[in-house]
Amino acid sequence: MSRPAVDSAVERLCQLGLLEVAEGNEVFAIPPEVAIDRLTDLRLQRLHRELRGAPQSHRLVGELRAAQRPGALSTASIERRRDATAVRERIDRLTLLARREILSVQPSAEHGHSALLRALRAGCAGCACARWWRASP
Repeated sequence: MSRPAVDSAVERLCQLGLLEVAEGNEVFAIPPEVAIDRLTDLRLQRLHRELRGAPQSHRLVGELRAAQRPGALSTASIERRRDATAVRERIDRLTLLARREILSVQPSAEHGHSALLRALRAGCAGCACARWWRASP
């Protein structure tokens, strides 16, 4: 491992409370029993946060269902584009605003990849693009 990778790993283990740094930058591992207890506590804290978020997920499902009812969408929320070029340009502009994730399905790979690469360069955390095709009858 490179020195920066080792330093990063040591820092992460210290943050988790699994290593202790003594004077002179000596690093010591905590006893295994204590490490197991700390890791278990951290996992339980994450699970509690996830469980607290569950009611919000149910609320969002209700909102999505309401939006799917006939007539629920206003015409103001629908953008009409006249041709494929205009659609691609609009998708490109929206892609540049993404910061966390872009999921895309494109009829051909060459149309989607350039926008996804630009989004990654602009700081988007992750992109995925699937290619679809229609089977011949």
